[in-house]
Amino acid sequence: MRRTSSIVSGLWWHEWQFNTALAYGAQGLLYFLYRGNAEYGYGAPIDELGQRGPLFYQMKRQHTYFRKYWEARYQTFQPTRTTHYPHAPKGCGVFDGAGVVKEIEFDAGHSDVLIGEFLDDQARPHVMVVNNSTERHV
Repeated sequence: MRRTSSIVSGLWWHEWQFNTALAYGAQGLLYFLYRGNAEYGYGAPIDELGQRGPLFYQMKRQHTYFRKYWEARYQTFQPTRTTHYPHAPKGCGVFDGAGVVKEIEFDAGHSDVLIGEFLDDQARPHVMVVNNSTERHV
């Protein structure tokens, strides 16, 4: 994977982790302090000296947005199915059209997606589709 900047790729990497965790039905997220390694595109939200970096503020924006617009609804969800399209990691479900989403059609150049299916407290179906590419941010 080609990375242009450790800060940009670190922001993207955490966004990907956040969204895929939600699609799998995560009920909480845990972050920890670590020293960043720019070679692999990671940066620390808070460094070893307690200083907040760009990644901290991006994560804060992402969490604030989620809490404002989606948290109340998401808390009523029970995950029912999670699949991958068109490729699935070993041990994960491949999309087969047997859930709420029956068919997927992409234009050329599409990315892998993760489809999380849920039922809310009134048994209504909900779907979360996430870019699951670890190679590009689309």
